[in-house]
Amino acid sequence: MTTSLVLDEKKGRATAEGTLDALNFETLTGKVYDQKGKVIEGFQRIWRPDQQKTLAIMSNAYKLVQHKEAMIPAIEALGENGWTVDTSRVERDGAAAYVQLVQRKEAAIKVVGEKVGLRILMHNTYDGSSSLRLSFGSIVLRCTNGAVMPGKDTFGFDASHIGGIRERLGFLTARVRKIQESMGERMIEAYSKLDSPVPSEIGREIIRRVIGERKVDQVAGYWSGGIGRNGEATAWNLYNGITQYLTHDYVGDWSRRERSNARAFDMIANYAQSGGLPEVADAN
Repeated sequence: MTTSLVLDEKKGRATAEGTLDALNFETLTGKVYDQKGKVIEGFQRIWRPDQQKTLAIMSNAYKLVQHKEAMIPAIEALGENGWTVDTSRVERDGAAAYVQLVQRKEAAIKVVGEKVGLRILMHNTYDGSSSLRLSFGSIVLRCTNGAVMPGKDTFGFDASHIGGIRERLGFLTARVRKIQESMGERMIEAYSKLDSPVPSEIGREIIRRVIGERKVDQVAGYWSGGIGRNGEATAWNLYNGITQYLTHDYVGDWSRRERSNARAFDMIANYAQSGGLPEVADAN
């Protein structure tokens, strides 16, 4: 198999943030030394020889899993099931890698007047877990904003060595298909509840809590004038404005981006249903 199965024909291996070739580097383990040159027992250095950079210090119990060995086989398997690479990103000199895949456009459904498709964010790290993890979300096709999926649709599988990964690809694709079966109904149910008005002061307070004070005016502008349903001051457009910022402007860690996205959805959905906001205050 080759990754040409899942790449956008117009982009090739290029993606919105980089290229899949950025995953294709070697990572090694080595000894850890103290200031006197003595080996520190029980720990190992995860390092990248092509850049001579240390990516993480982990205990010897940690089993190194190369991004290319963990992610490329999974990308290929998902490609055979109708998913295409949209975005990829490598952070912290390669210690964390992300690949976003989207479903074919013909599989999209219409929610709150917008066509919404499915996305999967694949995540592998060298500094915390050897498990390859996948998180489900959705993507608004007209503006390519990435939204979270209501519920806890995140799962991982053991990626301790290349053989184990390939042997478990059947589990991965079967789990993805099972989750997909309920996605359409859940999106319609969850997002349709956001088709209700939100006062300006409430919307700006939600933006402040999720994104921070400095970005309130910018994101509020996306809420009222972004790509969406005629600038209506609804909960859906508010969420779409926040995802506009998080998808296209946010430059920080993608794990934090996804947490902010989920926090925004929860806060907006709770307001749409109860008419109130929690007492907890600011953005992290």
